[in-house]
Parts: sequence; structure tokens; C-alpha cells
Amino acid sequence: MYLVTYLPFYRIHEVETYFMRNVEVMKPKTAIVYVDNVYHEKQREILARVLSRNVEVRFGNWRNRNNTWIAMLRDFHTLGGEVMVVDSDNKVTEDLPRIHGELRGHPIYTILDEEAWRRNPQHFLIRSRKTGELNINGSTNPYMHTRSTTTQ
Repeated sequence: MYLVTYLPFYRIHEVETYFMRNVEVMKPKTAIVYVDNVYHEKQREILARVLSRNVEVRFGNWRNRNNTWIAMLRDFHTLGGEVMVVDSDNKVTEDLPRIHGELRGHPIYTILDEEAWRRNPQHFLIRSRKTGELNINGSTNPYMHTRSTTTQ
């Protein structure tokens, strides 16, 4: 499994603050960090000095999150394995490796963070339907399937 995050250059501190812990929890085959807004050789030198040798760093000047995602998706197509993307400022729970194992049969899934779930997830769930349940530390949690927004 590849564990991936993405962030703009000015947030590279989040790799050490959050992502390296996520690497410890998930134990991926490879950890990849995509850094946007890198357009000068000195920025590349800074990245080489401050980011861990345990992560692969890919950088560019894609200029926004959407273009960064397009670059990432192109790369994912050639990786030939499972890819898990975690926002740069999120910490995964110790349960995620087991949850990932249970959801492995689903080709693509997302996990809503606990804070958004507590705030009321209805605007996320409006286009979803329950497809099963996961038992996480004695608590039953639904997993959902997003409905297509196209009409026949």
C-alpha cells in the first residue's frame, strides 16, 4: 500500500507533525508526499533538508489543490497497488489498518473525520446509502456507498 499526502510548500511542517505518525500507524510499502507551489531550486533544497528520508517527495508548481490531485491521479495510475490518501493535517487512528483491511474489497472509499461526523454529517451523507456496518472498539458505525448523481 502507498500512503500519500499533499500540501502546499508553506505547510511542510505538517509532514513531521502528522504524516510521519500516520506512516508509523499504517506501515505502508511507500510513503509519498506531494508538495505544491515549488518553483525555485532553493525550495527543493529546503525540502531535501527538512523532510524525512523515509518518504518519497514529489513536487511541482501545480498552483492549487485540484491541479495537484490531477497530477497525483496520473501517478496513481502507474503505481500498480493500493493507494491511501490522507490530508496532511489529519492523524489516523490506530484502528485504521483494521478498518482498511475490512474495506479492502471496495475499490475506492473515503473516511469522514471524527470532527466532521460530530458536527452532523448529513450534508456528506445526503447522496449516500448504507451498505454495511463496521464494529470499531465496540461501537457500530455505518459505511456508506455514494449514489451516482446522473439520471437515466
